[in-house]
Amino acid sequence: MTNENPDLIIAGVGLALTIIGQVNRQKVGTLAKSGVKVEGVVFSVEPEVDVNSGSQYAIGSSPYPTIRFVTADNEWVMQKYNESAFPGYKAGDKVAVI
Repeated sequence: MTNENPDLIIAGVGLALTIIGQVNRQKVGTLAKSGVKVEGVVFSVEPEVDVNSGSQYAIGSSPYPTIRFVTADNEWVMQKYNESAFPGYKAGDKVAVI
């Protein structure tokens, strides 16, 4: 067993998470500035399913939306988002998509 300083480990993890967050923030900012905004519709909102057991996640976990929209090239897209970025939305709600 080594005698590593837990404060340094915690600080290192915190620094890594801060850097990752900043990089993601810059990517989102770039997308927001250069992306094309279209209107989408929440097609469905379903709880995430555990692929190993087939059961839904615990009560209180946020649902994952499927959004349907038309691109600037008039192509239909239906995408299930892997992040619960739309809490409180229900099927039929309109949302902005970039």
